[in-house]
Amino acid sequence: MNRTIVAALLLLPSMALATATPTGDFAGDVVEDWESHPGGFPACYDLDSAEMCSEGGGIHGTGSWGYICSIFPYGGSRLMGNNGAGTTMTFDMPIEQFGGYWGTNSGSGETAEFTFYNAAGAVVGTGELTFSVCGEWSWAGWTFDEGVTSMRVDFAPTHLMSENLTYTFGEGMGGGVDLMLGGDCPGVATIDISGAAGGQFMIVVGDSLGSTTIPAGPCAGTDLGVEASVGSLNRFGPVPDGDGDGLVSLSPRLPGGVCDQYFQVVDVTTCDVSGVESF
Repeated sequence: MNRTIVAALLLLPSMALATATPTGDFAGDVVEDWESHPGGFPACYDLDSAEMCSEGGGIHGTGSWGYICSIFPYGGSRLMGNNGAGTTMTFDMPIEQFGGYWGTNSGSGETAEFTFYNAAGAVVGTGELTFSVCGEWSWAGWTFDEGVTSMRVDFAPTHLMSENLTYTFGEGMGGGVDLMLGGDCPGVATIDISGAAGGQFMIVVGDSLGSTTIPAGPCAGTDLGVEASVGSLNRFGPVPDGDGDGLVSLSPRLPGGVCDQYFQVVDVTTCDVSGVESF
């Protein structure tokens, strides 16, 4: 199967003023729990579609935590506690909703401050949550009118806990198409795609995570999770699902420079977008 690099996508960053609108508990694309956290205090912890990091304390998974009061999991057997003053999350793809249950064992009357950023590092919106009762859980969630790629929570007393972190990808993100990379890079790699039966798939390659809108074509307006720092994105395809089973496997020989880049697939028949992967 021939694979040709075709015309590049243009980067069109949004310049509109964005907001974060408070929202109640919702069913998102991803719900992060802490059941598989190995314990200890790693500075960063990889989630299904994001990375959470602690500034100065560590991301701690535990069955309970006592301090001024004791706090126990909202659900399941483990909760996350950060005993640093700052918590950050970086998402694999832009999200349009975020929320979770939050608590503290540091007392009452203190406020956690949330700040949400787009791929360019500009503030999309802010929010806050005041803990009126030590050791009890409270929901805080927001909907954004611009894709959010990272967030920060500041809590001066430290010991901020979270449970059931929930988020929804932007339109077309995290949909019915998947990408899996393997093999050797550099060398003969494997690119496996699953999506709509009989679909046409475009592989997008960028040198960083970010937020890029497809400017033209059948999926114009769809948000991607990769971008190019200089110049424009490369894309391969469209690659057809020739036998109609929704599965495509490629075995290209890739040079070393590609191994540090980020890959994503768009099903151009449905405009679904896969998660972002790298070798």
